[in-house]
Amino acid sequence: MQEKNLKLYLFCLFFIACVVGGAICVSAGVSRLCNDGVREIHSLLSCGGIISVLAVAGLLITKPKKDSFKTLRPGVREVFAIMTMYWIAASVLGAIPYITVSGFLWDDALFESFSAFTTTSASLITNGMAVRNGNLPNGVGDLPRGLLFWRCLSSWLGGMGAIALVLSIMPLIRQKNQIIPYAETAGLKSGEYNLSMRMNTSAWNIIGVYALLTLLETLILYLPSWSEIGFFDALCSAFNTVSTSGFCTKQDGISGFSSAWLEAVTLVFMFLSALNFNVAVAAFNTIWNYLRRGRRAVGEKPKFLLFNDESNFFISMILLVTAIMVFLQPVQKIFMKEEYHLHEFLGNCWYTLFHTVSFATTTGYSNLPNGYAWMLPAYAVILLLVLSLFGGCSGSTSSGLKSFRVLVLFRQGKNELNRFLYPHMVPTVYLDGKRREDGTMQNIQAFCALFMGVLIFFSITVPLVEPDLDFVQSFETSLSCLTNTGTLFRPDGTVLALGELNLNWGAKLILSLEMLLGRLELYGVLVFLLTISRRE
Repeated sequence: MQEKNLKLYLFCLFFIACVVGGAICVSAGVSRLCNDGVREIHSLLSCGGIISVLAVAGLLITKPKKDSFKTLRPGVREVFAIMTMYWIAASVLGAIPYITVSGFLWDDALFESFSAFTTTSASLITNGMAVRNGNLPNGVGDLPRGLLFWRCLSSWLGGMGAIALVLSIMPLIRQKNQIIPYAETAGLKSGEYNLSMRMNTSAWNIIGVYALLTLLETLILYLPSWSEIGFFDALCSAFNTVSTSGFCTKQDGISGFSSAWLEAVTLVFMFLSALNFNVAVAAFNTIWNYLRRGRRAVGEKPKFLLFNDESNFFISMILLVTAIMVFLQPVQKIFMKEEYHLHEFLGNCWYTLFHTVSFATTTGYSNLPNGYAWMLPAYAVILLLVLSLFGGCSGSTSSGLKSFRVLVLFRQGKNELNRFLYPHMVPTVYLDGKRREDGTMQNIQAFCALFMGVLIFFSITVPLVEPDLDFVQSFETSLSCLTNTGTLFRPDGTVLALGELNLNWGAKLILSLEMLLGRLELYGVLVFLLTISRRE
């Protein structure tokens, strides 16, 4: 490894450690405001302070000379390595508060931290979970407020991902800084589905949209008097929704609040967070220009950006799956000769829409109350798992294959079918009126094949280290971690917490790696592993 690349890696690691340490200190302040115990406050403050001091010392030692980094020309391997180290270092450091504050075992703490930073709602915390000094009878309810805030804040930081790194480190490097967002959107490098070449401006705009959505949801949840949701729960809910992480401050999830207002607001912001953030930036700019300069300054551009093919496909999939599930529910009741009332139909429509959006955006929320048996049909579970595999739009905080790739594959499949009828036709895929290049098509095909191969590989690997899992649980667990959805189902269709599977430490590490692969869209981690396995 070249000395200049090693210096770049160390500088990035210390910077990431500084950010994590500062965020833990902020959580300690929240713990003090929420009147947590003295030991919990001091533990958080000690963790954050020690990490921050060591990180600042490392930054001073590896501080580059003036304009020395501007001569670097990092390649794809270096950029992917930086992205992978970003999540690994943040997740390892983020596990320390779980150990020091609530006495988590090291494997449980590491899994929870990886799940948070990769915006996966998979959690090992259950009622009666074992910790070093006893157990947690009420699960999440027994955690101090400061640790709950850190859990939600780390998922919010993980949602920003590569964009935060662009703002913090890449301005030091002039060359090839557009590779960073490509590390999270492999196969989506061309056209309007990627960040513009003015990386700093685009990154700031996206961060602004991300923060604005978080602020809006917090205020909408907290300000209305009928919502009865405290500011702490509103802020944590906004963190988890905008980042599509799916965590909650209640052990029963979002259904523990018993608030229709919270569910409705969460539904809207889950959908907005799964749309392309570049589209959102263009929409805000269009509205601002319209207010400042009038209709002439807007032109035809917003019509294209707000209603592009990817967004239309994403919305169509949600509506189609919702309609299918709503239609099949009364049909099944009639076929089984059971009574089916109107109020039951309306309630099922709401639960159907909420779960469809939740899984399509890979958030993983479930608003079903305890004992509610709506999810018993197997077709509903299969449709939701397929939606989580498709994922949200490119350039969003969602994971999965992304709607852009799925749409391209559908249209390419349609073209191949038409070739049987018209042998002399030239198959061409158009999106938003533009022809997709052959290189982009090959990237998408390769990524989808690699994604399915990784899914099958981990579905086989997990039961090797955890023999108690059957093949259905193994596949479903691997799918939920690779798509960063994190929600499992029992055979009867009710929601299953991952902690109830009693996984050993080997399975937890494998699933943590799978969550990292899903968050970095495979290529980041795989290229990093190939890089460290070879000599320069």
